[in-house]
Amino acid sequence: MNPSQDLCNRAVATGTPVGAAAALASGLVDALAEDPLTEAIARLNAGAVARRRLSTAPRPAPPPEVLDALRAQLAKRMSGQNAPGVALDLIGRSATGNFAEGIAAERAAFVTLRQGDQARALRHIFFAERAARKAGPKVSSLPPLARVAVVGGGTMGAGIAFACLRADLCVTLIEVDASAAERAGATVAGLIEEGRARSKLDAEGAAALAARFTAQAGYAGLEDTDLAIEAVFEDLTVKQSVFRALEAALPEHAVIATNTSYLDVDAIAGVLADPTRALGLHFFSPAHLMRLLEIVRGARSSDAVLALGFDLARRMDKIPVLSGVCDGFIGNRILARMRHTAERVLMRGASPSEVDTALQGFGFAMGPFAVQDMAGLQIALATRVRQDQAGRQGAAYCGVFERLVAEGRLGQRTNMGWYDYEGGKRRPSARCAEILAEERARIALPARAMPPEAIAAVVLAAMADEARAILNEGIASSGSEIDLVEVHGYGFPRVRGGHRIFGDGGLAIIFGRVEDRGRGAPRWDRCPETFLSAIMLAQNGIVLH
Repeated sequence: MNPSQDLCNRAVATGTPVGAAAALASGLVDALAEDPLTEAIARLNAGAVARRRLSTAPRPAPPPEVLDALRAQLAKRMSGQNAPGVALDLIGRSATGNFAEGIAAERAAFVTLRQGDQARALRHIFFAERAARKAGPKVSSLPPLARVAVVGGGTMGAGIAFACLRADLCVTLIEVDASAAERAGATVAGLIEEGRARSKLDAEGAAALAARFTAQAGYAGLEDTDLAIEAVFEDLTVKQSVFRALEAALPEHAVIATNTSYLDVDAIAGVLADPTRALGLHFFSPAHLMRLLEIVRGARSSDAVLALGFDLARRMDKIPVLSGVCDGFIGNRILARMRHTAERVLMRGASPSEVDTALQGFGFAMGPFAVQDMAGLQIALATRVRQDQAGRQGAAYCGVFERLVAEGRLGQRTNMGWYDYEGGKRRPSARCAEILAEERARIALPARAMPPEAIAAVVLAAMADEARAILNEGIASSGSEIDLVEVHGYGFPRVRGGHRIFGDGGLAIIFGRVEDRGRGAPRWDRCPETFLSAIMLAQNGIVLH
């Protein structure tokens, strides 16, 4: 297959635009011009280009093995999506039959796909993204934003600093001492070099970023700073200390933001003499790549300060979503419910791999247990201790997680967690299965087999229930914003459209039948009833596609 055919096949199957230079190099186009219409007319009039009809053009048959290989690639990259497979089928039949039949088949396939659930979901996300870029408080004039300070030079802080540099801002990265500042500076320099190596930056652009960046120890020299972003570890006392230091070092107009993932933004901002200048800017790791930015409105955050947060998101080409203050905001609150529910499903009889496989079948790239192993169980442990989840659940609480951590099973970095790892490959863990069996026996709960549809129904129902609670509490202002958080921050499959769209197609059935049974009980405590009802519904034919 020639390069132009391969390029066309991939473009048609994935919907990826083909750049002009790539099209020229592959032979897909004949020439480039500043004014292509005028140039094309001139060439045709001069007889320099023969008139060609698409209907009579050669139609070489793509080798079946090439299409099969591309199909296998797309099955991994675009899991669960209907359109790529249909496109490849149409490409495969393009070399047979006549042109009119081929055009008719393409039209019929297009109409069918356009009217389907996946197209509806993708349109929903498309328009939600564009609405998000125009969101934010309307103010008469935006606060100045030219110089940014980032406190904390770890993975998150360095990523935030690099993202600010790419947004044409001057950045000062602050660390506790000279050696830490040097390490942080080296991390940012590495990100700049990585961008240059991947052709995201040319040499001139990389040099410009480096010239706008400084790493230092302490808070000196911040008199011209417009925005400071705290990105230290999740400890309320430490974050409050950073806010106090920033207030003393910054000019009065400067905005002070916290990158906390779970902590109370109002408690952090409460140490300031003027809390109206504070807000939450929750970046997602890696901060320079992930497109979502949760902008957290504190109880006293001013509209001008929030508007600056939205302006920063647009400069960074991120998707901004406004959140109120609660534990975990929008995304991490739903994630906590997802993980809690997945562990309850374990107690009902499923294995970690069965839960992960069921959610991958729904369209997630990875399941919750594989993701937690990758991130490290110690990260989630501090949150669980702070929330006292075990204390809230009493004797029925799933204690598998705590026992894994106590045995040093912290995930991939220790080669054991929910799974065992050997040579980088994940496999089910016999020790985890033993602990799970012991925990089931402790609360006298026999294991029962659950089909993937039931597992997916239970976990997704809990996630959507939490999303609905977030909306009802006013933490998010619309279901579309919650969908954007889940799609761009947590891997919710784009072709499912998020909880709101998906709920219209099935989860509402589950909600309607378990709502009365759990009415009045805390969400955490009514989980078992929800599980049993959802499983029963799924096993009786109410499945979620």
